[in-house]
Amino acid sequence: MKKLGMGLLALPMLVGCFGGFDSRQPAPDTFVLVAAGKPVAAPTVPVLAGTLTVRLPRVRGGWDNHELPVHLPDGRSDRLAGALWTSPVDEGVGTVMADTLRTRGAFAAVLHDTSPFMGKWTLELEVAEFGARYTRLGDAPRVMVVLTGVLGRAKDGAVLGTVEGNATVPATADTRTAIAAAFIEAVQAATTQVAMKAEQLALADH
Repeated sequence: MKKLGMGLLALPMLVGCFGGFDSRQPAPDTFVLVAAGKPVAAPTVPVLAGTLTVRLPRVRGGWDNHELPVHLPDGRSDRLAGALWTSPVDEGVGTVMADTLRTRGAFAAVLHDTSPFMGKWTLELEVAEFGARYTRLGDAPRVMVVLTGVLGRAKDGAVLGTVEGNATVPATADTRTAIAAAFIEAVQAATTQVAMKAEQLALADH
């Protein structure tokens, strides 16, 4: 696996200017945002009778696509060359959020907003930060993921409280696989924090 070297990051105009399929270019590595496995400890709240609908998150900064964003030491932003998510960031984070809530088991059911049914509560999220930050090119970056949002009551639209998940995970190496793994771990940690807060707010409204 090649490192994300100076040549890839120093030419942002070249990185994004080639459209269409080019058979001379190697196929990108693809990665999947997935939820963590079942937690060792059970949720600290009992199973709630109501269902929760997870809205498709909004993504700040225009990164609602398949790319892995990186932030360079000089303040510029770019994408991780040769790497893509299998689904856009908003869909990937939304799926991990819903799967994390299901795995924890506090709600009777967790639905996506594409479901024909409406839950008792709704969770609206924004991906406020989603990127790998370099302090020096060639060193492994630190991945930062910040999720913010609100839990509301579907029946009357009342906001029950705010939720937040904030995680920073250092990549183990400056490679596509290591950086993608750090993204996945950070998303898992941030969605778990959001899930815990959402459970507390729903329990207070139960």
